[in-house]
Order: sequence, then C-alpha cells, then structure tokens
Amino acid sequence: MTLHSSSSALDLSINLQLTALFIGVPTFLMGGTLPILTEGLVQKFDTSHKVHAWIYSINTLGAFVGSLLGGFLLIESLGLALTLFFTSLSNFMVAFFAFLLSRSPEMNFEGIAVQPEDPRALCRRRWILYGISFLSGFYVFTFESLFIRMASLSMGPSSYTYTIIVASFILAIAIGSFSVSLFKRIRGVQHLLFVQLAMGVSLFLTYFTIPLWPEWLLRIRILIQPSVMNLPFLWTLNTLMFVALLVIPVGLMGMQLPLIFSLLKDQKVHLAETVGKVYSINSLGSFFGALIGGYLAYQFLSAPQVFALGLALVLFSLSLIAKMFQSDLQAPWRYGSYAVTLILGAAVMLLPNWPMKNYSPSLFSGGAWATGKTSFQNVKDQMTQSSKSKFLFASYGPNSLVTVVDNPIWGRTLYINGKPDASEKIDSRVRSFNIVFPLIFTPKIEKIFIIGLGASRSLGIATLLKDVKKVDIVEMSEGVIASRKLFEDHALNVSQRENKFKIHKGDAYKIL
Repeated sequence: MTLHSSSSALDLSINLQLTALFIGVPTFLMGGTLPILTEGLVQKFDTSHKVHAWIYSINTLGAFVGSLLGGFLLIESLGLALTLFFTSLSNFMVAFFAFLLSRSPEMNFEGIAVQPEDPRALCRRRWILYGISFLSGFYVFTFESLFIRMASLSMGPSSYTYTIIVASFILAIAIGSFSVSLFKRIRGVQHLLFVQLAMGVSLFLTYFTIPLWPEWLLRIRILIQPSVMNLPFLWTLNTLMFVALLVIPVGLMGMQLPLIFSLLKDQKVHLAETVGKVYSINSLGSFFGALIGGYLAYQFLSAPQVFALGLALVLFSLSLIAKMFQSDLQAPWRYGSYAVTLILGAAVMLLPNWPMKNYSPSLFSGGAWATGKTSFQNVKDQMTQSSKSKFLFASYGPNSLVTVVDNPIWGRTLYINGKPDASEKIDSRVRSFNIVFPLIFTPKIEKIFIIGLGASRSLGIATLLKDVKKVDIVEMSEGVIASRKLFEDHALNVSQRENKFKIHKGDAYKIL
C-alpha cells in the first residue's frame, strides 16, 4: 500500500487565486465603504469616534440582515445566480443616493486644538495599535471558524448552521461597535485595555459552555414538534441562543476597531486614511486567521487547542497594551492586566478537553429527540451506550472530526462529524454489496476505483478478487485513513495485500 496525496499547498494556492479572481474586485471596492462614509459624515473631530462607530454598527447590522436573508430565503428561493444578480443591483441604488448626497453643500469640519507630540513616539504608538488590529482580525476569524465547526457537531452540518453562527457573530459585533458610539469621549487606552481584559475573561468562560451546546440544542429541538412547517421557529430559537452566548465575548471584539480608530485619528491625516489603514490591517489579520486558525491549524491541533491558541492571542494583546502604554495607564489598571494575563495564561494550559462523547455519536439525529428518556444523561446513554462504549480513536482535521467507538451492540463504528459512517456489525452486509453488486455485471475487472475509504470493507473485498490487479481508493479525511488499522479484521486483513492498492488523499474529482 502506498499513500498518494495531492499537493495540499498547491491546491490551496490555486483555490485562493481563483477566489481572488472571482470576488477580488467587488470585495476590494467594498473595502472603501467605511473610510469614505467616515470622511464624509464626520463634522467634529472630537466626536468622530461616535460617527464612525455608528457607521460601522449600521454597516454590520446590514450584514446581519443580509446573511439571514441570503442563507434562509434568497438562495433557497431564487438560487445562487439570481440572488447575486438582484443583490448586485442594490449597488446602483446606493450609487444613486451617493450621487444625490454629492450635490448637497459641503459640511463644515470642526477641529480641536491639540498638543504637538513627539513624532517617534507617535509612530511607535501607531504601529503598536496596527499590530493589535492585526491580531484582532486573526483571532476573531479563528473563533468564528471554531464556533461554526462546533455548532455543526452540535446541531448538524448544514448551510443553515453556517448562516446561524455567522449571523449571530455579526449581530454581536454590531452591538459592540454601536456601544462605542454611546461614549461621549475616549481618552487614552483605558477603554481598549478594559475591553481586551473583559474579552479574555468572557472567552475563558465561553470555553466551558461549548460542551453543553449539544444538550441545549437538543432541548430546543424537543420543544418544537419536528415538522417542516416548524423549522423557522427552530432556527429562530437556535439563533437567539447563539446570540445570547456570543453577545458579550464577540460584542467586545466589535468594540476594538472603533476604539483603535479613536486612538489613531489625527487632524493632520484624513479620517478616511486612518480608517482605511486600521481596517485593511485588520482584514489582513482576518485572512490569516481564517486560513491558519480556521483551516491549517487543525492539521496539528484539536479544536480545544485552537480555542486555547485564540485565547492566548487575546491575552498577548492585553499584555502588549499594558506594557507598551504603561505611561498612559494608572498602576491598578496596569498591574491588574498583568495579573489577569498570568492567571488566565496558566489556566489555558490546564483547560480540560471537551468530552468527545458529547459530539460523537451526534445528538441531532432523529433517535435523540424521539426518545422517551427522562433526562439528558439517559438520552446520551441511549445514543452512545456510554457506560459500555470505549473511544479507540479521535482526530480533528481541517474538514472533519473522525472518531472510532467500540460499542457492544454495533461493534467498532466509524463516525465522521458525529454521524456513523461504517460499522462492523450493523451495516456490514450492505457495505459488502456496495462493492459486490456493480462487479456482478462486469465480466472481467483488472482495475477498480473506489471513492471513500470508510472502514475499508469495500477495499478488502476488492483486493481479494484474483483478476483485480490494482485498486485505487480516494479519501479526503486524513483521520479516516489513520483509523484504517482499527478495522483490519472487518477489512478482511487487507494490509496483507498492500501491493494491490493505493490510497489517494484528496478530492476524487481532482484526482480523476
């Protein structure tokens, strides 16, 4: 047996280039919205943070409404192509109103007297805040990707799950940014330091709620009679639950950029330039956060470890603010920040793993809500046979959570993202026919191509056939490939015939 892997780096590079080709120009133009609106609507320099935070919150609120409409209504009813077409037409309406505003008299801009600052100190301050903006983008998207992943394991992977988490995340950011517009004045870095400190504490507490998501979502599902006509109520309650969970930690994230803008604004520099630099650097951090924290990190780390990585970056930003702006901070604030950083930093090293049995097997299947058990523990015992089952393997990957559970009733069972994929006892005959049935109609077979490794049953049968000289099998999940040895008996000792097959790691379409 040889393992052939398509070049992940090359595939990723090609995908990124194609994405940039398709959506690069429109998203590039979208990036100019906030800087231009801030420059055009601010009348007083002293209160520019209020206007900017208000613009940012309204813009983000629109993103919240758009994500809900797109995910639940427009794409489903119109399709992707028509949805893109009609939503793109809204830009003409925006352009029309912008044209009308451009013909109105220019507003007077009222500045304030400022004390001259040391250019070197000003430059140093600016780059520190740019760095904090970059880190903010990185861990915000790391957490968003992680929350989407864990919500999918808790309520089932679907486009609706993705929409719910993204919409909840965006609404929390809108609420946080709007709260900055309520501040009359922002002086110094105390506000930013407090936000960073509160964010670290709230995220630490959020960590302990994530293993409870399957239970909470199951209870919501049981409250609503499972029917297509009731799905809107189910999605609404799920969305409200995630908004309640994320409004504090993610809302604090939404306060960061308006606060950083208020600390960087300079009367000698156009406000649009300041906003543009802050948000472009933050967006660059978001790109790397989504790429590394949301994808590549899962090749080496588990989901709890990725959460700890994001929390460590939050604490690093907190200590950076306290250290680099110590002359602007009172001693209690400074030393309190150091204390919180040390305490939470030590606690991060001791965080318990999330119980795997809460996610695998999943609790979003029909058997869970239909049970007559009287407690959640009874439900979990029924679904997992947890008192007798034994976890033999678990692997987080960029695209899946793979586990192998030894169950006294089902035998060794492979779960992918919480759903059973193959079992030694329950579906052994069915999976045998998956490979045998098409072979019946072919007189002579020398080469076989199989999509999906599973528990290696099809591979084992295919390699037993005397006429077969070569079997190629494609599997996307590295975790499934790594768990193959646990199903050696089920696969009819396929490892003894390694010269007859090759496992290709990658997408079947690309490999074909």
